[in-house]
Amino acid sequence: MTRTFDLTRSVPSGTESATMQVDTWAQLQAELHRYCPADVAGGLDLAWIRPTPLTRGDWTIQERAA
Repeated sequence: MTRTFDLTRSVPSGTESATMQVDTWAQLQAELHRYCPADVAGGLDLAWIRPTPLTRGDWTIQERAA
C-alpha cells in the first residue's frame, strides 16, 4: 500500500515543500535522507508521524490520511 508524506519547511523566500510516496519503510528512509540527512535514520518511527507532524532538522513531516 502506497503511503504519502508531505514535508514542509520555512525558507527566506517563504515555504518549501515536497511530497514523498513510498511503499516500504526502506523507501521512506531513503527518501527522507534526501531532505533530512544523517539525523533521520536514528530513532525515526512511523508511529511518530501518523497522529501528529514530526520535525526532523528544519523539515516537518506529516503523513496524509488514506
